[in-house]
Amino acid sequence: MSESDTITCFLSLTSAPSAPRVPLSLPSNATASDLRRLASEATNVPLSTLKLIFRGRVIPDKGEGDAVKEFKLEDECVIHVMGKPAASSTGAGATAGATSTGNAAVASAGASVSIPGNTASPT
Repeated sequence: MSESDTITCFLSLTSAPSAPRVPLSLPSNATASDLRRLASEATNVPLSTLKLIFRGRVIPDKGEGDAVKEFKLEDECVIHVMGKPAASSTGAGATAGATSTGNAAVASAGASVSIPGNTASPT
């Protein structure tokens, strides 16, 4: 595929407006489904929650026509991506670690809460 067979779009994450735009190379004959899949992979937003908007039009979930022609996508255009990125595998481990640390903190808090109750127990 030559350069003329692809266009470069920029994805703007609406959940992180200050984040840099994500470049996406798109085949000129890509369907809306292809565009959504590629955008999901590039932004880490799950397909089930992904919504793409270009020039005020929502790009549908199931489109089999030529998305570049149908939506008049141009080289260096900006497509807005709605949806929250999924936690990465590194982030999931950090979240799991925070959760177990949080549970330890809750256990500690529970123990400190039960300390006043222990004053009535024999020493």
